[in-house]
Amino acid sequence: MNYKGEEKRRSKRIKKNIPLKIKEGNFDSVSETQNLSSSGLYCRLDKYIAPLTKVNMILLIPSLKLTTCEKEQCKKIECEGTVVRAELVNDPVEGDYYNLAIFFSKMNKADRQRVEKFVKSHSNQSANIQIE
Repeated sequence: MNYKGEEKRRSKRIKKNIPLKIKEGNFDSVSETQNLSSSGLYCRLDKYIAPLTKVNMILLIPSLKLTTCEKEQCKKIECEGTVVRAELVNDPVEGDYYNLAIFFSKMNKADRQRVEKFVKSHSNQSANIQIE
């Protein structure tokens, strides 16, 4: 689905692949974001996590001038999130997986500001995100 109407979200989103670790109960997985905003992220996982489930996350946010992480130029951000949407994708080539939308429910102020600055600094490059 390609959304071409007016954006109603409060936070701008950017299409960036940011390294991500998600932990829920005994499960943990490494992935990357498909898009990111100051209020949450969209990612792909091999495991279903039900909506309203709380998860712990670690994001590796590059410095503002970079688009990818290098060890010394990354900020490790630990936060909590709530899954707000989980969609099964049946892919005959890659196998089944889930697209998850996760809201940042708990993040310290400095880290949230870092994410906001990163999103803002890259928003011109990702102005027209198409929602699938």
